[in-house]
Amino acid sequence: MQNVKGTAFFLAPLNSGPPKTPHVYVEVAPANPTSIKDMTDTYSIFKYTKTDAVVDGVSAQKYTTIVPSSEGVLHSIAYVFVAKGNIYLIQLGYKQQATDTQLENEFSQIVTTFSAH
Repeated sequence: MQNVKGTAFFLAPLNSGPPKTPHVYVEVAPANPTSIKDMTDTYSIFKYTKTDAVVDGVSAQKYTTIVPSSEGVLHSIAYVFVAKGNIYLIQLGYKQQATDTQLENEFSQIVTTFSAH
């Protein structure tokens, strides 16, 4: 899918409907103050926990939250980083009461093997 910021991909496994609805979202845009602000504002507004991380050998910000919602408990992990003139966002989201460690470990494998182009 193409948007005004760059390119975004919404990836969901087969049979990923409610109630869990797991998905991985990847967005890439040219790095400039506006695109960086657009990709990080949501995490600040919704008070995600922010920590330092490394993705593809560059410094990244990791944002995490677990919040109740009208559709269940939302678990969200996102990485934002700048590499090769672009800003990257890689995010996992799913809804269920307990943390899904298998799903989060699989997402971690995606992040640790991600290569910015």
